[in-house]
Amino acid sequence: MKIGILGGSGVYTPALITEIIKSNGELDVDQIVLNGRSSDKLNIVKNVCRELVRRSGLDIKIDASTNIADAVKDMDVVISQVRIGGMQARAFDEKFPPEFDMVGEETIGPGGLSNAIRTIPAVLEIASEVERCNKNAFLIMLTNPCSMILRAINQAKYNIKAVGICDLPRVLISKIADLLKIGKKN
Repeated sequence: MKIGILGGSGVYTPALITEIIKSNGELDVDQIVLNGRSSDKLNIVKNVCRELVRRSGLDIKIDASTNIADAVKDMDVVISQVRIGGMQARAFDEKFPPEFDMVGEETIGPGGLSNAIRTIPAVLEIASEVERCNKNAFLIMLTNPCSMILRAINQAKYNIKAVGICDLPRVLISKIADLLKIGKKN
């Protein structure tokens, strides 16, 4: 399987690669192409990911490109984890709502709307590129705000297969289980 990762120069990419390595018996990944805007940052992350793969003993080729088409064409799966505006924009989205007695969050409320206004145009370009270069790829959207992004993609009627994944339900269930002291086996 070939996987393209958009937003591949991000700080979360090594964790994603670690999970792919853990699941490689099921996924059978042989190539990953990281895509990011900054070649300097992208090369640093690429080298970290290559080291993770080397330590795992698996034979997964890690490439990197600032050209989005390189991370889309010939891929079976394209994962989008872009963060438009970087961590500074996330901080803004989470800090300004409490000034108005609202929840500061990047996926819902005013922070989520701020994130969506920035992110949806970029994600629609991604969907367009997937449709143009490889409409057979499966687009997995990890980019927030996930529900607003998937709605925008669906309304734009791209001829692609796209799904969004949000970790909120898993985190919420885990916190409830911790609160109730259930579900953990020692």
